[in-house]
Amino acid sequence: MVAFITPGVHPQLSVHKMHPIYIATTTDLAAFSGQALRMKQLIAHMAQQRPVALLASSPINLPLTKIDQFPCNRLAIRRFDARSFGLGGILQTLRLAGALRDFLAQARMVYTDMPLVLLYTAVGKRRIAGVIEVNGIYSEEWIEKGYVKNRSDLRYHLMRLLEGRALRSARAVIAVSPGLREYLVHEFRVNPERIHVIPNGIDTALLEAGSAEAAPALPDGPVALFVGSFRPWHGVQNLLYALPHMLARVPSLKLVLVGDGPLRAECETLADRLGIRHATVFTGQQPPKIVAGYMAVAQVCLYYPNYNVKRYGFMGDPIKLREYMAMGKPIVTVRIPNFAEIVEETGCGLVVEADPERYAAAVSDLIERPEQAVLMGRRGRQAIEREYDWAVISERILTVIDQTVEAEPSLARQT
Repeated sequence: MVAFITPGVHPQLSVHKMHPIYIATTTDLAAFSGQALRMKQLIAHMAQQRPVALLASSPINLPLTKIDQFPCNRLAIRRFDARSFGLGGILQTLRLAGALRDFLAQARMVYTDMPLVLLYTAVGKRRIAGVIEVNGIYSEEWIEKGYVKNRSDLRYHLMRLLEGRALRSARAVIAVSPGLREYLVHEFRVNPERIHVIPNGIDTALLEAGSAEAAPALPDGPVALFVGSFRPWHGVQNLLYALPHMLARVPSLKLVLVGDGPLRAECETLADRLGIRHATVFTGQQPPKIVAGYMAVAQVCLYYPNYNVKRYGFMGDPIKLREYMAMGKPIVTVRIPNFAEIVEETGCGLVVEADPERYAAAVSDLIERPEQAVLMGRRGRQAIEREYDWAVISERILTVIDQTVEAEPSLARQT
């Protein structure tokens, strides 16, 4: 059974546009992660425009019409990682291939965030156009996550072969940042004419619903906030190293860190060692509404990442920046190639060199100048409403899908 998320009636749409959009994802849609948030919001907005058929490894709960998913929870699909080259991973891949065969039996195109789906469509007997969104490079992320030690690992090279083959087979690629586009063109030789740079969006209504919640209890003093996972590329340690310099100017400041992850214990130990534990609040993982509540009471929002791959700079587009902007909060971040242009272009915050003292000075400046902070936050909110709301972003992605179908007459006739 393939189940559909059914939209309202759209008589202005052509016949091929009313054909279901088949979406296959390995993302755990029940998780509190950036990619889970992206996929749920994108699916919700697509489903308001077109019929959507969904293959996912976890339930999705959206305020739409009746949703019955393709029954694939038994497959225990997970994101492809270095473990996938073992026997268990091979068996999982075979089960996934079987699920895709059934799921795509009537499909002419599929939208996905996992390269394995495109490998299936490339080697399968039926012609299926693949549109893939790229939020990061699997093989590079393996190094950051410690799945492989370095780029000489055989598994790293094998993954690059599979990843490159899959991406080159796509009829269209949605890259969420310019850095990813450059990487795809130069490292994987993906046809640049097939790549569309479309950033992440944000659902402002969901954040506003959360901000109406009672603000979590926090110690007195201005709040500098980080939201995200405690993983190497997010640079939570950088914020802790900068905090003593912030406290020198704003002694009552509280650094609130919302999230969890493998480096949390290490960060808590570092806060103790630096003597800043009294000014640091570790909230752990929180549901979206509570996260919005924390953002509502913050004076400034922070991001000091470490992620800088080769000459391509930052390999992604963190949703947290959009969340900060949607909540009308000023942002302080660091200058990395292909990153933070949105902050400078919209004037919604400060971008400084990656140095703890300079970073701390920028944060302290905004706390000491609340009028400037409010103005920057307002600019960010206006930019979200104008360009980055999911209603806008999903329409851009749907346009790419339509153009992909229309570019191939055989697909257009069959849909």
